[in-house]
Amino acid sequence: MFKFRAPERSKFDDALLKLVKGTQAIIQFLPDGTILEANPAFCSVVEYSLAEIQGRHHRMFCSPEIANSPEYAAFWSDLRAGKSFTARYPRITKSGQEIWIQATYGPALDAEGRVERVVKIATDVTPLRKARNTVLAAMQGLEDGHLDQKIPVTGVEEFDAIGQAFNAATTKLETLIAAVCETAVGVQSGSDEIRAASEDLAVRNEQQAASLEETAASVRQTVNLTRQAADSASVARSAIVQTHTRAT
Repeated sequence: MFKFRAPERSKFDDALLKLVKGTQAIIQFLPDGTILEANPAFCSVVEYSLAEIQGRHHRMFCSPEIANSPEYAAFWSDLRAGKSFTARYPRITKSGQEIWIQATYGPALDAEGRVERVVKIATDVTPLRKARNTVLAAMQGLEDGHLDQKIPVTGVEEFDAIGQAFNAATTKLETLIAAVCETAVGVQSGSDEIRAASEDLAVRNEQQAASLEETAASVRQTVNLTRQAADSASVARSAIVQTHTRAT
């Protein structure tokens, strides 16, 4: 009678397992979330010893808001049902610091296909998260009109490349804005000079108009006086003629 024999693990499998355990933070749970064991890499990330976390629930690594949420209860319910999850998660260390991990939670099944354990393989991505937040803060500052925004070196190669490009762009922008402001000041100065000249010309025109009006008034007055003198002379001549006529 043929009997199935599970294949023996190869040296490659052993080497692969050793590599994962040596480079990744690994922790194992019962299906209800109780901690069974964790490797030194995981303990180092969360700042606990293995003895401090064995037998306790996974929620010890979560903020109260997460641990008491319906989503968290559903998360463990889905894990018990055999589902897997991969995402970035915020977690709390022994010292109370928030860290971010890139983690995969997956079921380990027994011979009958039931979830026997939940295994979590994680990587600390807190530096990436901090670098991301630094870049976002600088971009928000630029959007708010702060042209002096600069992104400091984060130690994360990808984000430092972004930071260098961002800093170069903002420096050029500052130079451009300064040149525009200088040009605007020159334009304003020229505009002020033109306005002053226009106002001076307007005053002169008003003065000339007033002078012409005075001259016209004088001419009109002279004409009137001349007319009055002529009228007086005409009256006098008429009187002389009448007197001469009576005498003869």
